[in-house]
Amino acid sequence: MALDEGGVIMPRLRLRDVLLRGALFITGPAFVRVGVLALVVGLAGFGLYHLVDDASYGSWLYGH
Repeated sequence: MALDEGGVIMPRLRLRDVLLRGALFITGPAFVRVGVLALVVGLAGFGLYHLVDDASYGSWLYGH
């Protein structure tokens, strides 16, 4: 901490703190977006698997 001319305590800006804060603001939302995308794709694949698995024999969805 440093004092300015008015005697107010001001924090020192360190490059390490600025870079860490910037990295967290970038990677946090990116991880959330990737996680949501993985969840949506996984659930869609799981649902599609069950849809095809329950298709009757000979239907276009079954593949014969």
